[in-house]
Amino acid sequence: MAGHIYGKINLLNKTDRKNMFVKELSMYIDYFKNKVGDIQIPLDAKQKKSLESFKSNLNEGIEYYKGKFSGLKLKLGGVKTKIVSDIENLEKELNRIKFPTFK
Repeated sequence: MAGHIYGKINLLNKTDRKNMFVKELSMYIDYFKNKVGDIQIPLDAKQKKSLESFKSNLNEGIEYYKGKFSGLKLKLGGVKTKIVSDIENLEKELNRIKFPTFK
């Protein structure tokens, strides 16, 4: 570990790690997906409002990240393109999540 800290060896072999903001967004979407998947009884108004608010906040966060990363002038190969692409894929994944309907 000391060798890694002082730059003598590289312990991080994986170079295509996700951006921390993309990873955080991915974790929140997974959490939301699990919350929606755990619904087994008809939603009452409070639960539905809470889930809709959570989804709305995620969409606002996605728009914020897209704006921030689109405005950056990164010159690190395809890093900026990859981050924006990952965010757009997560946005599509979030929009595919539907609340169950009960009769």
